[in-house]
Amino acid sequence: MLPSLLLLLCFFLLPQICPAQQSVSETARPWHSHIGIGVTMSTLGAGIELAKPLTERSNLRTSFNMFIYSRPFDTSGITYNGELSLRSAELAYDWFPFRNGFHLSPGLLVYDGNKITAKLFVPAGQAFSMDHKDYRSDSQDPIAGNATITFRKVAPAFLIGWGNLIPRKPRHFSIPFEFGVVFHGQPTLAFNMTGKGCDLQVYSCVSINNDPTAIQDIADERAKIKEELSDFKFYPVISIGFGYSF
Repeated sequence: MLPSLLLLLCFFLLPQICPAQQSVSETARPWHSHIGIGVTMSTLGAGIELAKPLTERSNLRTSFNMFIYSRPFDTSGITYNGELSLRSAELAYDWFPFRNGFHLSPGLLVYDGNKITAKLFVPAGQAFSMDHKDYRSDSQDPIAGNATITFRKVAPAFLIGWGNLIPRKPRHFSIPFEFGVVFHGQPTLAFNMTGKGCDLQVYSCVSINNDPTAIQDIADERAKIKEELSDFKFYPVISIGFGYSF
């Protein structure tokens, strides 16, 4: 009974005289038995990540990210309902060369489901234009279409940052920050249009895919988008989060 009372006094009333007892719970478990979990907000979306130590200077970390944003926009009489969909799973090796929070993290997006999609349409009877001609959308078969931009499903990444999900010092919380790039290569574009376009006086209507001028305009638009995407081989990553180790 007496030892138990002394322990309670030490823990609750007199912690300043028994620092050794305070540190026992923190030092009892070795560093390699801890696990870190965190939540992040980054240019890859909102995410959750898990980490496990490999050595005293390195962790293995996996993360899952998701974000969806959509909005409509109009150009030349054509309405686009665009959606940005970010979905990815990442595996990273965190190396801490100076035994502090600074780390270098080569990694891999083992699943890159990031994509941009748009459904396009022109309401029946509305005028619209492409590169070389003005049209009016047919009332019976109005103009519609789809555009999709996708990336390689597996992509290497490299990040630099500060913060450790599993601090080697006796504390539990961390605020990791990282920046870097994902190399997803040349994006893939799919772009098509259907429906009938009429002259502005609606004297004659023809399928948009049977009009030589419209076919050329669609091909030109597809080529223009591809050229704009040709330099978008790297995806920038900036991330900040909150982590807890247990």
